[in-house]
Amino acid sequence: MKNIVKELNPNHDDFFIEEELVDKTAIYLIGFNTLVDLTKSKSYVQQMADSSTSLKALLTNLSDRINVDTEQIITAVLEGKLVIVSKDGDENALIDPIALL
Repeated sequence: MKNIVKELNPNHDDFFIEEELVDKTAIYLIGFNTLVDLTKSKSYVQQMADSSTSLKALLTNLSDRINVDTEQIITAVLEGKLVIVSKDGDENALIDPIALL
């Protein structure tokens, strides 16, 4: 997680790391505000979480690109994807976000 934050320049106004609780488990949503509709994406993630039995199930339901390496995460964020990372950094998913209209 530290490598991701370091590479993506968290001081940039457009960059976000948003902590959410999913079934009492903390996850981080990562992306750029000008590329991701954070409000709608958070709502979608929460809807999917409500029908998932675990964090792993949630990530699998959201994406077929899970548990990728740091380089792929950084590339995905720069390409406008929404990235979900577990608090411990062990699990992640790259998601095509709900784009801004």
